[in-house]
Amino acid sequence: MIREKVPVLKALTDEKVIKHSYNASFERICLSRYLGLPSGTYLSPEGWRCDMVWAATLGLPQSLEGVGAVLGLEKQKLTKGKDLIRYFCKPCAPTQSNGGRTRNLPRHAPDKWEMFKRYNLRTAAPGYRMAELQP
Repeated sequence: MIREKVPVLKALTDEKVIKHSYNASFERICLSRYLGLPSGTYLSPEGWRCDMVWAATLGLPQSLEGVGAVLGLEKQKLTKGKDLIRYFCKPCAPTQSNGGRTRNLPRHAPDKWEMFKRYNLRTAAPGYRMAELQP
């Protein structure tokens, strides 16, 4: 597995560090896998706050895209992200043109990988703004 160096890995496992995420359960499960935790073992929910739940309690849409639009946030969720998620996060059909692989990795499309990283950073921005709105 290709792992990029991320300076916040220690904070992800520290329950005292409060982490905000839109759909925090999804993030915890994905990050648990990334960190190599055994299947069925996940990061503790203690240090996590779910901005999707916060949005719902305020009567806002539960989609990040909808919240960004309603709040008029300067940075909106990029719509091309769905294609990038499908490309990198879901299995693909093995074909002759893709060499029979069932997963697309960063090395298969470095240009798309760079876009995917930018998409993820930008997607996090509305969640950061939501965190600022919390009491």
